[in-house]
Amino acid sequence: MAPWHKGLSALTLLPDQIRKVRNEGPVPLGLHLVLMSQGAGLETDLLAGALRGIDRWRTHPFTRPNSDTKVHRDVGSSRLLDYGGKGRPVLLVPSLVNPFYILDLLPGNSLVAYLRERGLRPFLVDWGVPGPVEQGFTLADYIERMTELGRGLKADFGAAPDLLGYCMGGTLALAAALLEPETFSSLSLLAAPWDFHKDGDLHRALALASLPLLPIITAAGMAPPFFAQSFFAALSPRASLEKFAAFSEFASDGEQASLFVALEDWVNGGASLAGPMAVEVLRDWYCLNLPGQGLWSVAGKRLSPGDLNLPCFAAVPMADRIVPPSGALGLAGRLKVQKLVRPEAGHVGMIVGRQGKKTLWKPLADWLLKST
Repeated sequence: MAPWHKGLSALTLLPDQIRKVRNEGPVPLGLHLVLMSQGAGLETDLLAGALRGIDRWRTHPFTRPNSDTKVHRDVGSSRLLDYGGKGRPVLLVPSLVNPFYILDLLPGNSLVAYLRERGLRPFLVDWGVPGPVEQGFTLADYIERMTELGRGLKADFGAAPDLLGYCMGGTLALAAALLEPETFSSLSLLAAPWDFHKDGDLHRALALASLPLLPIITAAGMAPPFFAQSFFAALSPRASLEKFAAFSEFASDGEQASLFVALEDWVNGGASLAGPMAVEVLRDWYCLNLPGQGLWSVAGKRLSPGDLNLPCFAAVPMADRIVPPSGALGLAGRLKVQKLVRPEAGHVGMIVGRQGKKTLWKPLADWLLKST
């Protein structure tokens, strides 16, 4: 059995010994190390492998190439990226927590590129880093910004765009569709949370434990990136331990390693969150479960999924730890979804995993092309 500290390497090098390090490691690094140590218990070989995996990721030379996209419109610190194509416009909305490019991760592993190839015209929202205006944004402000982008596409193309939201972006997209259904022609939800207490006991417990941070977030006007990362890391410490241990055994120049690096860069690449929005999510969603109780109001209107008359598609991954499947399925039931897919994948694997094209991309594109 190898001593656990044999995996430290670049994590503990003295300043004059440090190799070129491309990032600081999982955010927040200290919490990840504590959680992985606790999760490993007496499995020191596993912990050593995880530490070697973190080391390899921090020093790996791979960098995700930028996509050749044009900026269709700037609104504040946000951008609407145009991926080209000649078909009907589709407005894709990612979460506010992580960078936008999970929906366009790598050449050959890009949902938006696939939609373009199938004859649609994808536009992807890059929320950007909150500037002076966005630092005061509430959830309603972000919903209005999304709707503004939808109105712009409708005016540009003479037809309402399809609306697609992933994760938190799906919850915001549903709100936008309920508030202004005439702006959109259909709604697609990919792992969108709604009932935050349905099989979400751990999520709720972590949120309740985080409540003392609310005055600090309010005073600072923002929530730093490690706030959300700490929350998600605590949901499954064992998963982090095992994924980094597995990465320590990957071939350095292989496709599998490149995908791992691109994903970890994305996971840990989030910007600070607008303070008022972060407070609402923690308090109103995770602690009080206002959406799931039918009590969430935006712009003075109580949002009820059953009121939506747009055609709907939903994807609920069966192994999702970020958004418990039962809560997302409850939302799909309220919406009277026309097409429901249940990939045997996790929250992120559904989007970029090996089976993603077969289990999500294709049925989604097929449905969009037939929905209107």
